Amino acid sequence: MVALGLELLGFSTWAESEAEVEGAPEGVLDWDPPYKRFAPWADWRTIRANLAHIANGETPYYTVNIGHEPADPPADPRRDWRVFLPRSRAEAVAFLDNLKAAPDLRRVRPSITDLVRNRGPSARHCGGS
Repeated sequence: MVALGLELLGFSTWAESEAEVEGAPEGVLDWDPPYKRFAPWADWRTIRANLAHIANGETPYYTVNIGHEPADPPADPRRDWRVFLPRSRAEAVAFLDNLKAAPDLRRVRPSITDLVRNRGPSARHCGGS
């Protein structure tokens, strides 16, 4: 499964997409469509916010569930996507490469029930200290 994850990351069309986004005026990246049926919690309505959402999906969201501790905080759409998007992708690929070579592939985030019951150090994944 780890190899499949790496393969899927490799199929990403980001090279082509980045070239398209790179040439877009700043106003286009921040245009908020008038569509009113977004879920109230969906804060990725602009192109810039979508780029941050993708970056956050690769590291702070998905990989923490398999034992990754992200080096950086989640991507902020107010920052430069040219920095956070490649950084997030490189971090995800490096972690998966490391995981693929590890003798212990069972790095699954414990359930919230287990965290509450055990109050272990992994509780920080769920907002605990």
